[in-house]
Amino acid sequence: MNPYIALIAGVLAVTSSAILVKYSTADAGVIAFYRLFFTTIIMLPIFLAARKKAKMRMLKKDLLFSISSGALLAFHFILWFESALRSKNFS
Repeated sequence: MNPYIALIAGVLAVTSSAILVKYSTADAGVIAFYRLFFTTIIMLPIFLAARKKAKMRMLKKDLLFSISSGALLAFHFILWFESALRSKNFS
């Protein structure tokens, strides 16, 4: 894949995120859940293929760090979406 296409897609996704959240009628927790859920669904096959190819082993410490970073990311998204939904300056 051309890295510039991935870069442009990433920039468009990040810049349109606040607008889509503001016009959403769902709760911030629901939006955060689905954002992380679909990201996991998309990234899991890529991770498993790379893991199989490199014959990597995931240690318990690595699994703990992955789970805790995912929980902190979810908390970040909930707070960010809540602030975007409650913002008065963004109409």
